Amino acid sequence: MGKAVVDLIYPPRCAWCEIDVPPEGLGATQISLCDDCRRWLAPPVGGFCLRCGAPADGLASAVEHCGHCNGESFPWERVVALGPYQGELGQAVVRLKRRRNEPLGFALGRLLVESRATALHELRTEIVVPTPMHWLRRIRRGTNGPDLLAEALAKCLELPLVTACLKRKRLTRLQVDVLPGERHVQQRNSFRICGKARVKGRRILLVDDVLTTGSTAAEATKALIDAGAAAVSVAVLARGIGNDAL
Repeated sequence: MGKAVVDLIYPPRCAWCEIDVPPEGLGATQISLCDDCRRWLAPPVGGFCLRCGAPADGLASAVEHCGHCNGESFPWERVVALGPYQGELGQAVVRLKRRRNEPLGFALGRLLVESRATALHELRTEIVVPTPMHWLRRIRRGTNGPDLLAEALAKCLELPLVTACLKRKRLTRLQVDVLPGERHVQQRNSFRICGKARVKGRRILLVDDVLTTGSTAAEATKALIDAGAAAVSVAVLARGIGNDAL
């Protein structure tokens, strides 16, 4: 009753467009996004590639590989993405890289689970690990979007959140400042594991905000597997492709 009174006086606000949203408009999962923003941030997609998370053309809801990853070798098992890195979702990824956007991060994480629940549960993961940011960049930026997303996913999927096991060994240039063909080189051996016992023998869900060439996710996955992880799958908000890639 107390919460109902508070919601009446101070209605919840959409984490994206910031309009007041009646509690009944948040849906059963209580995602802090209005109906319009939910449609804009998670537009309908016919299907996804299971290997790289790219939108898949055709009638199949899921394909084993697509034109974007055919012939590529990845260390992870599967990728689950909310949608392509474009439009409102692309703008949301950029906003998550700035301070004071925690409500948006949690809302987008819940939206990812709501929209891709079946695919996420089929991964059979046991723990959730966010892609870390180097401590110096974390101080400069003041936030790490993957931490917020991973916390939301862990809570919605009812899985343990492990935040201190995967670390950045060195400060690399921002991916946006590096040519796509050079990203694998600059990310090579850029992660280390603290406490192998926390990942050994576990199926891990690695969380990041966007996947483009896959160089960051690949190096993080290799570090986890070298530490004894049974398998790694990747969950991201957006899949960057072609001219839309970061």
